[in-house]
Formats: sequence, structure tokens, C-alpha cells
Amino acid sequence: MDENKFTESISKWYDRIIQAGYYKNNARIADTLAKILENRKKILEIGIGTGLIAEQLIAKVYDVSGFDFTKTMLEIARERLGKNVKLYEQNVLELELPETYEAAFSQGGLWYATKEKDGRIFLESSITDLRQNILGLKKLAKHLVQNGLLIIGIQAAHANIDGLQLRGGATYSQKVKYHLPYIDKEYFVTQNGKRVAYQQFTLRRFTNQEKQKLMKGGGFSEIRIDKTKQFLIFKKI
Repeated sequence: MDENKFTESISKWYDRIIQAGYYKNNARIADTLAKILENRKKILEIGIGTGLIAEQLIAKVYDVSGFDFTKTMLEIARERLGKNVKLYEQNVLELELPETYEAAFSQGGLWYATKEKDGRIFLESSITDLRQNILGLKKLAKHLVQNGLLIIGIQAAHANIDGLQLRGGATYSQKVKYHLPYIDKEYFVTQNGKRVAYQQFTLRRFTNQEKQKLMKGGGFSEIRIDKTKQFLIFKKI
């Protein structure tokens, strides 16, 4: 079974949750990505979701493809993006795509990083097994050109949210429980006093030593954090 696949109910509310301010502005994210990508134009989004960031990159004339293992999210992405992007319903652990890319990025998808209040940054994953993460990175590396980039978004540390207002009169809440290296998250959408969407995830945090082992095993080396401190940047070895 695919680990941490989005439920259909949360997929339907995902855009409204993001647009209510759960993540930073998608246009700003795309602007920063464009600076990191420089002349690279053929891009793969890891966990493309509903295509909010891909939409911004396509407007900047990038050749964007994306994969996700949540069918309901991809259906929304197809409706949003039409023929402007190639979409694949796949799990990274079995990734087989017909093309190679100059860069791949994950923004709050499969891999991401969180920044604690004291400034420490940790790599985290929706895949909880270390060896499976290495396998997923190896599969990804096969789809990148030599020296291709892997760009991973940095977000604030997980925290409880209570009653974030959404379009349509609903509210979004989340509960977070740390039992490191694992993090349990529950997502709720409530409308007219009733719960209309629910999701439970278990995530994995890696120590810096584990991150180095993970990336080296997957075929990547760390380059830097971008100037805006929104992304970790790795290079295919």
C-alpha cells in the first residue's frame, strides 16, 4: 500500500487549504525556483499534487512534468493544467518515466525540510523507512541528467493549527505529535459543524548524519541552501 496517500476528501479541499496561507505564496516559490534553475528548462515536480506551483512555472515557459501517487490530486492537476504538463500516477519507489530532466523539485511533497525556531533545518519524508528513501532517490536520480539538481523546499516546523478560515465557510485544523524520528499529523476540515475531510500521516525526520547517508546512497551531494533560505539544493553525483 502507498504510504501517506492523500484521502479523496482532503484532496478536494487541498487548494483552499494552501491558498488560505498554509504555505508561502506559490508565485514567490516559483520566482525563487526560477533563480535556482537558471538555464535549466526541463523540470520534474515530485508530488505535484493539484499543480499549483507547476501552473506558475509553466507561465514562466518551463517544460514541466510531474508525478504523484494520489489519483484524486492528479485529476485536479489535469483539470488545472490541461495539456501544458505531462502527469504520471506513480510511486517514487517504482518510478519509471519516459524522459530525463535537468532538475527535480519537491515543495511540501514527498521530501521537504523543516526549520526549527533555533534555526536548525531537518530533512523529512513522507516515507518512514530509511532504506526505502534511498531506493526512491536512486529511482529519481535515474531520471536526472548528470549534475541535475534536486531542490527541496524548506517550511516552518510542524505545529498545531486551529480553525484556519477557508473559502466556502469551512475551517482547517491540524494536530501534530512528535515522537522522533516520527511525526504524526492529523488534518481536519470542518463545515457547518461537521467534519467533511480527514487525513492522518506519519512522517520521518532524519538527523544530519542520516541525511548525508540518505543522499549519498541515493546518488546526490548537497550543494547549498539558496539565498532566500527557501530551498535545500542537491546535485546528482
